[in-house]
Amino acid sequence: MSIQVSLNGFSFSALSPQENKIVFFREVRFQKRLNPVQVLQQIEKESLRKVLEVFRGKDADKIDLASLKTPLQKKDIQNPNFVKVITNKDDFALYFSRSPIPYPRDENSGVTWFKHVGIYAFRKQALLDFHRLPMLQLEASEKIEAIRYLEYGKNIKMVETSVKGLGIDTPEDLEAARKIFREE
Repeated sequence: MSIQVSLNGFSFSALSPQENKIVFFREVRFQKRLNPVQVLQQIEKESLRKVLEVFRGKDADKIDLASLKTPLQKKDIQNPNFVKVITNKDDFALYFSRSPIPYPRDENSGVTWFKHVGIYAFRKQALLDFHRLPMLQLEASEKIEAIRYLEYGKNIKMVETSVKGLGIDTPEDLEAARKIFREE
């Protein structure tokens, strides 16, 4: 699969050449001086392959979009800059939050917390729907775009990856990204 990249302000899209049925989108929340193409390159190819393969798997007919999740270290579960995701037994997203979910009430619950890695693969209709559907209260409260899909009953299949991704939410994150790009 070849990926076509087009720059659009602070975001880019990479379209699947197969009739644009699946679209990758990554919002880039930092200064334009960093090349958004480099953000895509930070996600290894195997994770991108796995997120696309769910559209051919047993749940394919139920999936509106897919995204990545990665285990979150316990020390980071309170950090609101890390968006957490919980899923059902079939790895469909139940909710995204900046708060710890599930709440760590018992120290030894055996729960693995997951961070949402903001790479998406959309069915074309899901992407078109996002544009026309207004933001509702939960998305407005958390400021997490994936919640809009959940509020409107869309199914988000989550794929586990070991890749941590590169999120730019604070000035410190921006400086860390600059350091990574200078080293490449």
